[in-house]
Amino acid sequence: MVTIKDVAREAGVSPATVSRVINGTAKVDINKKNKVFETIKQLEFKPNEVARSLIKKSSKSIGLIIPSIINPYFNQIAEDVEKTANKHNYKTILCNSNGDFNKEKAYIESLQLSNIDGFLIISENEELEKFLECVNVPVVALDRYFFKPENNALKYSIVKTDNYLGGQMAAQHLINCGCRRIAHIRGPENSVIATERVHGFQNVLNENHMDYLILASSYTFEDGLSASYRLLHEHPEIDGVFAGNDLIGISLIKAAYIENRKIPDQLQIVGYDNILFSELVTPSLTTIAQPINTMGETATELLLPQIVGSSIKNEKIILPIKLIERETTKKKTE
Repeated sequence: MVTIKDVAREAGVSPATVSRVINGTAKVDINKKNKVFETIKQLEFKPNEVARSLIKKSSKSIGLIIPSIINPYFNQIAEDVEKTANKHNYKTILCNSNGDFNKEKAYIESLQLSNIDGFLIISENEELEKFLECVNVPVVALDRYFFKPENNALKYSIVKTDNYLGGQMAAQHLINCGCRRIAHIRGPENSVIATERVHGFQNVLNENHMDYLILASSYTFEDGLSASYRLLHEHPEIDGVFAGNDLIGISLIKAAYIENRKIPDQLQIVGYDNILFSELVTPSLTTIAQPINTMGETATELLLPQIVGSSIKNEKIILPIKLIERETTKKKTE
């Protein structure tokens, strides 16, 4: 394997000069620099990335911590983060935390030892806020808060959407489509974003003086299916459901099929996220679309200037959401 000493000997310079050229740590005579580059190309020398990261305190990598690698929503975000980071010559290291603070902490500690340049974090664990005070790399929150914004002061930049508005949009659409006995299968009860969607949903139903049911589920298909069966068995009068995410919405489609409930004639469904599968299932799922790709790209573009030191201002970016009407709801009666 070709080493720095081999390059130095062939180029007629010292190993220290070769190191300075590679890492850009000091000015080198232009003729010597060109000779070193020519020799590197000729010998097909590849600098050791680990060694370079130790020297420069940078690995040209960002860590992306997500709660679940199973949920397609996070997969789509991760793909766009990776594309955006790669465009700027950064690698992305994906960390699956399962929403566990101890796993998040362990990933952060481990990657810091490898000179990670920054983190994108999708988490609602408020313990992270205090822990990150000792982490000396830039951090951007994505999709949800892990810190408490106080008096509009932000400890970290964040990119998210308006979950309260999303809950309102879903409830209003079901009403506009003729539903009169409406339920909501919400996300986890300890989830702030799930609760924001609940509050938006409740606001619209209360304004319309309509009763409603709320059941809790995790954001997985399996738990969504269990909640869906329970809802349809115990409350056959329900004619409209707002699902906390698209996986729950898809589980409702399956449960309705098993229970011989025709969609949308007997049961109408609105999901949340607009993951790829929401359009692929039959019937295709009406949903509140989050700009998933834009979220990943925006968060990455927000982090990179902090890494190079060109930006230190924390920002809160709220991206727009929209209703995508498909086959699980009827044409509006308004």
